[in-house]
Amino acid sequence: MRSILIFFFLIVPLSVWILTQTWYWVILASLMIAGLILILIFSLAEKNENKIINFLITIGAYNKAMKMAQKLYVFKNDTQSSIHALKKLASKGHLQSKFTLATFYIEGKGIEKNVKQGIKLLEENVNSGHGESCALLGFYYLYEKYGVFKKDCDKAAKYYELAAHKGSAVSQRSYAELLDGWDSSTDSISKNPPCPKIIDHKQALYWYEQSIINGNETTNWLLAKKYCSGEGVPIDYKKAIQYANKLKNNYSWQHHIDKLWTEYNLAKYE
Repeated sequence: MRSILIFFFLIVPLSVWILTQTWYWVILASLMIAGLILILIFSLAEKNENKIINFLITIGAYNKAMKMAQKLYVFKNDTQSSIHALKKLASKGHLQSKFTLATFYIEGKGIEKNVKQGIKLLEENVNSGHGESCALLGFYYLYEKYGVFKKDCDKAAKYYELAAHKGSAVSQRSYAELLDGWDSSTDSISKNPPCPKIIDHKQALYWYEQSIINGNETTNWLLAKKYCSGEGVPIDYKKAIQYANKLKNNYSWQHHIDKLWTEYNLAKYE
């Protein structure tokens, strides 16, 4: 109703008035009309966002519907509509929506906390080959999250490995660090790794390499550091230089590379 009133009482009179005015008034009035039309369009779009989401779900455009649902949550703070849309998408088997909904259940974000329901959704996703769900379950079992997950290194390794096989560079790096016993806070192999029974430096090296191949550039620095310190691999300064040089154009890592060069006097091995 408001849109119709805007049209008849503002846009139509302005249009009539334009016909009787000089050119500069015409330009000004035209800009005003354009602004009013934009306000009208955005007003209608905002009112019909839920209808648009439902329409997108109906025609099978699940990714677009999920992005709109996330925007409702993040930018509009419309938690109820967002979760309603995610539930609909999850019922259609949309994996990323199930993943997002699972995290909401587990963390109690905008919905009553239900860890078991969240785990159920994640495990369904794992069975469907969703890499992010694999990695998240691995993380939960490794760090005993939310008072439900008891530390289970076998399960953590299983889920991390599944995620790594899906080709995610981040998951491959995480799995490699677990196998290596690597402590990112000290940039060295931990003296008390979280899962000592599954340590396998050879397999860790393989997954570090896979992580680099799939785009995790900063893993080059980790391997350069390992080949300098001899942690989990034989000391090989030439290999360390090869990995470090892959980051020479990454200015945010230049300080770390310079420190490595100085600490191990790598200049004499070039």
